[in-house]
Amino acid sequence: MQRPFGMLAMQSLVNYTKLGGDCAFDGRHLPDSDFAVPFQRLAWDEPFRYLGILFKRGRVAIDEQRSRILAAVKQSVESWRDRNLSRRGRVLLLNTFALSRLWFAAHAVPFDRDTLRQLNAATRQFLWKGRRSRVSLERVTQSRAKGGLGLLPAGLQSQCLLAKWFGRVYGQDAPGWCALGRAQLQRHLVAAGLSPHALLAPEKRKGVNRLPEPWRSRVKA
Repeated sequence: MQRPFGMLAMQSLVNYTKLGGDCAFDGRHLPDSDFAVPFQRLAWDEPFRYLGILFKRGRVAIDEQRSRILAAVKQSVESWRDRNLSRRGRVLLLNTFALSRLWFAAHAVPFDRDTLRQLNAATRQFLWKGRRSRVSLERVTQSRAKGGLGLLPAGLQSQCLLAKWFGRVYGQDAPGWCALGRAQLQRHLVAAGLSPHALLAPEKRKGVNRLPEPWRSRVKA
């Protein structure tokens, strides 16, 4: 039994309210109606956002999510360009308001090398006020106790977020739904330019050392 359009609209209105105005749904099969709803119908191939993640055609819209995050970071950095800030203040702005856009999406979206390259270029340009960097990014992203500036490494940080749940997804006591998670993770690894089997390793030792590179160093970090 199909639910009437009014009921579907009211349920969507509740979701719309919970999400603070960030709501979309696929209304291709719903009839035309004069019932007022606070959203628009989207084409099947048009991305929509749900809980901060873009979806398209029933799956995560990886390319669109990357592009929007990169554009948002560049826009933020450009708006701060003329501010008279110390180096530490610029790092604080980058960590708190620019790079933080990646952390939530990193649980579902892999960031490829080209996206990270453009992101690092934008952050370096802002950090050094448009001048050529005299310090390597590896040194800048180290803690201040080790002589760095404490800038969070975008690539390493986003991949560490993904690595946090490796143990549960691949553990012997993993629940049944983890099979779906493993399949999704393999697609993410391919999208990130890695082998879909990059996480498989012989069980010789326990703990973090059982993970293959490049994940071992990322988990330890």
